[in-house]
Parts: sequence; structure tokens; C-alpha cells
Amino acid sequence: MALEESQIVVKGKAELADLAPSKRLDTRGLVCPYPAFETSKLAISASKEDVLDILSDDEYVATSSIPTVLDVRNFEYAVLKLDEKTFSVRARKSPSV
Repeated sequence: MALEESQIVVKGKAELADLAPSKRLDTRGLVCPYPAFETSKLAISASKEDVLDILSDDEYVATSSIPTVLDVRNFEYAVLKLDEKTFSVRARKSPSV
């Protein structure tokens, strides 16, 4: 899936934005700390081949809370702003892990 003009990478590795996700987690409507908890559970269950797509409607959650969990779990990620209210965090395990 090619990065659309409306998708802006606001943080992380831009090349991850073009990868097709194999697992999706929708945290829209959830408040802290639940998006981080759910992201951690998804990251633990992910294989090296999985590309995660985590949706959020909270900018702080998408740019800080979720990336913090992914950093601890040795994932690389890109935070995309899909529209005014929606962010997508694309992630995969770091190749060095």
C-alpha cells in the first residue's frame, strides 16, 4: 500500500508507512493507559514477520505512549497522521532482534 498524500509521517521510520499490515489494533475511543496495555499485548504476540497497524484518535497516545511501548519491545515504527482525528502507528520488530 503506497503512502497517500493525506498520510503524513509525524515520527519514526517513513519506509514502514508503505508496508501492508498483517495485524491491526483499533484503540480509538480508549483512554490512557489502555492503548499502551493493548499495544503491549499485541507486540508480545507478534512474530518477526508481522507488521502491526495501531489506530488511535489521541495524538499523545499515538506519538508518545504507543511508541514508548514499542521502543521497550524493540520495535521500529512510523506514526502516520491519516486525517484530523486519526493516527496510525505502523510497527515491526527491529531486524537486529
